[in-house]
Amino acid sequence: MYIFESREKLADYFRNEVVNTTEASEILNCTRQNLYKLVKKEVLNPIKETPKDRFFWKADIYARKEQVENKKKS
Repeated sequence: MYIFESREKLADYFRNEVVNTTEASEILNCTRQNLYKLVKKEVLNPIKETPKDRFFWKADIYARKEQVENKKKS
C-alpha cells in the first residue's frame, strides 16, 4: 500500500505513472479503436474505466510498445 505525504505527491505519482486512452494510443502509435481491441482481447488491462475514458499503467503501455517493436525486428 502506498501512503503519500500530500495530495500533490499523489498527483505527481499519477501524472508520472498513469496514462489515459489518448496518451496510450499516441505512445503505441495506434487508434483508439485499436486500443479498445487490445483491451477486449485482454492484451492490455486498464486500471480504471470511466464512461468516456480508460487509464493504464504507463509501464504496461511501454512494455506493449517494446513487444510490438521486437516483433517487427524478427
